[in-house]
Amino acid sequence: MDRFKILTNNALKIIACISMVFDHIGVIMFPEVMWLRAVGRLAYPLFAFCLAEGCYYTKDKIKHLIVIAMLGVAIQLFEYVFLEMIDLSIFIVFSISIILIYLLDDIDKAIRNKKKILSAISIVTFLALLFGLNVLVYYSLIFDANFGYYGIIVPVILYAVKKYLNKHSWWIYVDCILLIGLFVARMIMTNNVYVLFSLFVIPLLLMYNGKRGKWKIKYFFYFFYPLHLAAIYLISMLFR
Repeated sequence: MDRFKILTNNALKIIACISMVFDHIGVIMFPEVMWLRAVGRLAYPLFAFCLAEGCYYTKDKIKHLIVIAMLGVAIQLFEYVFLEMIDLSIFIVFSISIILIYLLDDIDKAIRNKKKILSAISIVTFLALLFGLNVLVYYSLIFDANFGYYGIIVPVILYAVKKYLNKHSWWIYVDCILLIGLFVARMIMTNNVYVLFSLFVIPLLLMYNGKRGKWKIKYFFYFFYPLHLAAIYLISMLFR
């Protein structure tokens, strides 16, 4: 099976970027062309998986969170001013995911160090955030528009699998099984069959070799989102 593991982390992100371009062309320029949105269903699960990987390997958690959050705010302003979109950008959603992931780390650390009070505080904070976010999803159109609770929690689940099963070669299969369940549940809850196109991410993840890739292009992926969004918007303005 190892001979099929040919995709690096960078390769997964490049595929996600291409998928995202198709999706946003569909959203901004051709909303009636549904195959563009179908192709775009690969972007979120790939980025969620790569985010979980990034949180696992990053050495500077605060910097990681700040970069994602700042990009989220900038993109949010762009989408609100130019696209009249009020839903939270995916970078804001992922910022919330990162906070939950690092809280999960704090819980794990406190339990390992047998700090009962800190463990209790961390667990209560984590559960309170989960509950509060769940309430917001049901009562706020802002959260529902960008994958809802599903969008926030998927990277957290994938990170937990990586954190606790990384020593086992079959951890990636657990990720795939969980994602299949989440995709099907999301399809049933939203009555949107296009969610099932996300299932095409499974063979891609099974080809993941766990390596970053030769090129250090982390910041390219951070800035690709706002740049490609601006480019698509400008092109759409030219053809109006």
